[in-house]
Amino acid sequence: MKKQLIAVCGIIIAGIAVFADKADNKIVDAAEKYIASKTDSKEIQQTLKDYKGPIGPVITTLKEKEQKEEKIKTEPRKMEEFKYPPFTTEEFKKKFPAACLFYYLPEDYSPDKTYGLLVYMHGGGNRTLARQAGFYVTKYELDKRLKEAKTPYIIVAPSYNNKPNGINRWITANGDDFIDDVIKESKHRFNIDPNRIAVSGFSMGGSGAWRQAQRLNDIACAGAVIAGGWNIMNFEPFKLIPIYFIAGQYDGFVDQMAKYGGKGPAGMIPPEKRVQRKRDKNDTVIYTDDKLTEIGAPHVLKWHLGGHTLLEEAAPAVEEFAVWLKDQKRNTNPKEVYALTPRGAFCHIKGTRETPHTYWISILEKTGKPLLYYGINSQKTHGQWRPIAGETPETYAKRVKRIVVPYGRVKGAWVDAVNKGDNTFDVKTKNVKKFAIWLNDKMVDFSKPVVVNVNGKKKIFKNLKPTLIAALRSYKRRHDWELIYPCELIIDVP
Repeated sequence: MKKQLIAVCGIIIAGIAVFADKADNKIVDAAEKYIASKTDSKEIQQTLKDYKGPIGPVITTLKEKEQKEEKIKTEPRKMEEFKYPPFTTEEFKKKFPAACLFYYLPEDYSPDKTYGLLVYMHGGGNRTLARQAGFYVTKYELDKRLKEAKTPYIIVAPSYNNKPNGINRWITANGDDFIDDVIKESKHRFNIDPNRIAVSGFSMGGSGAWRQAQRLNDIACAGAVIAGGWNIMNFEPFKLIPIYFIAGQYDGFVDQMAKYGGKGPAGMIPPEKRVQRKRDKNDTVIYTDDKLTEIGAPHVLKWHLGGHTLLEEAAPAVEEFAVWLKDQKRNTNPKEVYALTPRGAFCHIKGTRETPHTYWISILEKTGKPLLYYGINSQKTHGQWRPIAGETPETYAKRVKRIVVPYGRVKGAWVDAVNKGDNTFDVKTKNVKKFAIWLNDKMVDFSKPVVVNVNGKKKIFKNLKPTLIAALRSYKRRHDWELIYPCELIIDVP
């Protein structure tokens, strides 16, 4: 059967701010309805398809209207409920019982200034209450570190009591929706720079940070993972988002014996008895560092001599993170995009949704074949995780190891696409039947043909022209005005 090449083109977005034309109110109204509607009316679609006027002013107007929404007065460090519609609805409250937010503002905060946003997922477990989310910021002095570094970021510490999945609250489909809503709510309250949104977390929240950093690798500018575990299908999506990884070499060395200075079952091996551990490539922290390095993913590993904390030996790493965060900014036009569906740590969990869109790539149809995923396994003796009588840190390390092992398979697919320049793209795929490349004038010259090499076979697209409706369709993929693309090329994989 002959493979089809489909070209659906949209707006040229670069330089929109310089347009002097006023947007047609009728078209702006139709565009707003189109964006808000889940089921597009034929009348609205036809109005947008028939539009032949300047497109820049329409996009600029839509973006400005969103930015000019009335901001909610927000008191720092106070427990806040969701207020932005539709978050006050009964449906939201039912989905996220006891949902709340804590905000931490820079000392020089002004509603007229633009700030970055650091989403910080708390640790704990099944019994962690919503009101404790702020405690995980102040106890571990994260707000203090950002203020000391004068890092212009607002911290939001969210929490909700997802009782059926208490300890897994940050790594479920509901958790994904919740983090998306936290970002939307924060944008409604403050002037947030859309290119400076970072996701982070500690312990249980650290596992969530692994998931959310990869899932939002085209939305967030950075991910900060502190003492968090993972299982994962592919590391390659991390090539699009810098990761700051803080881990304690003595995380887990909980000492039950007074011999090591322990204070009951939760005591730690004292600092004077801790030694630098050997770099074991099978250790999960080192494995992660090696894999990120191997694929060229930007990251920093701070492997300190402390335990499960952000204080004491970990404090310098947190201080350095606060400074590092200043320089992070999302690249809205990456030369290489690695799209994976589903993506995000713990994507094997039931209910995990597809993640077909990443920057200028959309996976439209996959074969249904599986991909292998890997996870962290703790090797134990007689189920004893804590040290047993007579053990030293060295013998404990030999007996209880955390290593990476194959865990199972998930129906997944990936596209690795590289913009080679000169209107040429090289694409490799796995388990993909159909995908799309979205283009803008920063990526290609629309007056010339576009060449796409798919798994070694050449496809040529000619006579590409922009339309408003395709620009709006590109917005609806990620709901981000910084990710507007002028042309969609739908390609069947040979």
